Amino acid sequence: MQGTRDNGVGRSLFSLQGNATAYEETLGAVVIEMLHEKQNVSRQSICVKLAARIDDSIDPLLEAHYCELLALLLGKKKSSVMSPCATGPVTDRENA
Repeated sequence: MQGTRDNGVGRSLFSLQGNATAYEETLGAVVIEMLHEKQNVSRQSICVKLAARIDDSIDPLLEAHYCELLALLLGKKKSSVMSPCATGPVTDRENA
């Protein structure tokens, strides 16, 4: 994996392949960051941290990677109908 730094914030960027190793490395980086910040580490706090990274991300591949990892942590299967990081306008099914 190719590691660089993102905006000096200490977030690792990876050449993303969508494999388990990339997820493990990202999850490890998130946990280490939280420990350095003396934050409690729990599934909920990791999900919040990933959501913040998704919000801050300007790279669509990195954002997708964070979304996939968040879905794994939440136990959600990939679905074309509902995604934790769905982009685009939200439609009202009742009015469709």
